Amino acid sequence: MSNGGRTLLLVLLLLLTGSVSRADGPAPTPLGRRVLALYAASESPSVDRTVIHQAAETPLNHLGLIVDYHDVESGLPTDEQMRAYRGFLTWFQDARMKHAADYCRWFARQIQAGKKAVVLGGLGAWEEADGSATKPELVADALAALGLRDGGNWTDNPFVLAVQSKDAAMVEFERTLQHEVKTYRQIVSTDRKNKVYLTLTRTDRKNAASHAVVVTPTGGFALDGYVLYQDPKTFVRQWRIDPFAFFEAAFGLAGEPRMDVTTLNGARLMYSHIDGDGFLNVSEIDTKKLSPELIDEQILARYDLPFTVSVITGEVHPKALGSARTVSIARKILARSNVEAASHTFSHPYDWTQRKPGLTRIPGYADTYKLEKEIAGSVGYINEHLLPAGKKAAVYQWSGHCNPTPEAIAVVDGLGLLNINGGDSRFDADFPSVAHVAPLTRPGKPVQFYATNTNENLYTGEWTGPFFGFKNVIFTFKNTGSPRRLRPINVYYHFYSGEKQAALTALHEVYGWVLAQNIAPVYTSDYLKTAAGFLRSRIAKLPGGAWEVRDNGACRTARFDDTTAHLDLEKSTGVVGYSHQKGSLYVHLDAAQRHTIALAEAAPTLPYVAGANGFVHSLVRKGDVLTLQASTYRPSQIQLANLKKNRTYTIEVRNGDKITKSAISSSSAGTLTIPLPAGPAVGITIRSIKEKEVKR
Repeated sequence: MSNGGRTLLLVLLLLLTGSVSRADGPAPTPLGRRVLALYAASESPSVDRTVIHQAAETPLNHLGLIVDYHDVESGLPTDEQMRAYRGFLTWFQDARMKHAADYCRWFARQIQAGKKAVVLGGLGAWEEADGSATKPELVADALAALGLRDGGNWTDNPFVLAVQSKDAAMVEFERTLQHEVKTYRQIVSTDRKNKVYLTLTRTDRKNAASHAVVVTPTGGFALDGYVLYQDPKTFVRQWRIDPFAFFEAAFGLAGEPRMDVTTLNGARLMYSHIDGDGFLNVSEIDTKKLSPELIDEQILARYDLPFTVSVITGEVHPKALGSARTVSIARKILARSNVEAASHTFSHPYDWTQRKPGLTRIPGYADTYKLEKEIAGSVGYINEHLLPAGKKAAVYQWSGHCNPTPEAIAVVDGLGLLNINGGDSRFDADFPSVAHVAPLTRPGKPVQFYATNTNENLYTGEWTGPFFGFKNVIFTFKNTGSPRRLRPINVYYHFYSGEKQAALTALHEVYGWVLAQNIAPVYTSDYLKTAAGFLRSRIAKLPGGAWEVRDNGACRTARFDDTTAHLDLEKSTGVVGYSHQKGSLYVHLDAAQRHTIALAEAAPTLPYVAGANGFVHSLVRKGDVLTLQASTYRPSQIQLANLKKNRTYTIEVRNGDKITKSAISSSSAGTLTIPLPAGPAVGITIRSIKEKEVKR
């Protein structure tokens, strides 16, 4: 190859990898999606017990952000490390800090470098670890970088405190301040560009206004006592500030796209997974059968939905607690065409950090558990002895406290499996807050993915009753679906629900509600791939105002909040359509890994997918002919918009070797609803066959 040819090849490679600017203008501006959560290890037994993880990370995920964690007691992040982050978030529980002076200097320097700083509760560095006051000038410099000044005057005497002014929408999100103004420190806003949402005062002093909740051009601050309420007896939490609005403003996120794991082509994602517990339980409904047989007959065989089903292999294996009968039952269940196989371990460890067994009755397995047997051994047994040819386990479902070590997660990853469980999200009358909805993942590497909500164990008093309690999961489904769609629907339970009639009736009620919704049913592995795509996605702003989404994997939705904008279909690429829901614009992405999203005030004129209950992998427009590639696990439909009004179209559907043709008329609004058969690769061609309007 000539030198000129090598040079051209090098330039093409650089362009493809994004290492140089495009020839048509400046390079895209990357969108910062990562924030660093700073915590003090001495304040929490583990990272996943920090209040940032348990309460704040979920709203941050919803806003499209990814949260990493750093213990300030192990040293401060370097400036080079901070280059990866949009900003940082703190929620310290103590006013003292090791090396508080260094922290104040670091704090100010990061803001000066352009990082957003969001402080919840307090600075955390008012004092050094020995109780001595941090140098006032260092504290002043840190707060000044945030546009604030500390006036001190701390008190917890509620009789001298009052609300001077408030923006109730921001500071009384889930709980009012009435009779609950109990702490005070004078924080003074010093920048006219700051937005103050809550001002407190002391009635026993003059000039005592304290700006307790404020957003500034460089971040935000919310004083302790006015961020989150926690009941001292039940430990149930409720947000005082609106975390979605506060974090959006403080991190400067308004108008930016957010990758979304809840939605597929406008429909809410739905998945269902079963933990293997209770496989040996005799059912009270029919004492001649085991509980999994009832689940198989009344749930798996009855509902045309994808299910992910796991077994504890120690309860199935004939050389452990199982028998020929349990093997036969497991094989029948896992062979179902609508069942994805998963492992729920070999012996069901309860605490993965202690290496203690869960099922101590297993012969020769009473002293300790081994990762090889719990993970690779369990998965291998399922693949070799319980599954039909060509079918393999796809998911590993954590057991017990769902606290696997990084070593355990790495073993699962090494087998090419996806992992899930933990989180225990609830959002209902007993837990009436977004603060009890878990984030997408547990802190640390490799990644552990949480289940979307808790299972029937907690709704039934750890299987002591009421056994119908799981029907209350519907409240969590509703509350995480409106007014904002926070999570997919996840019907998650155990085989022991087949033991009690009340529990089985509750399952029927849950599935009945689910099937009445506009859902896109997927396997658990599909959801986990979507969540993994959320973490990998890269977003950049293009010259001219459009957005580029790359490397999004299976995460096929980008969302713009608080907008009435439409999708500019002529300038967008790699998209199949869009929909407006709950005040947000949901953009439906195709199967490519590079997309351009351009918005416009006016509605488009080109045809597009307004909604679908399955995957739409591509949409090609050529004249009056539309060609789509789609897939779904159950018969569903695709809705197209912007077709000619009252026009008849021929629909050709290719599903494997089967080709069907039909004629369907568009509505007076130009919409066309096409049935979508179940299949992994469905091709659809739409052609107009009449130029005249159809008489109705």
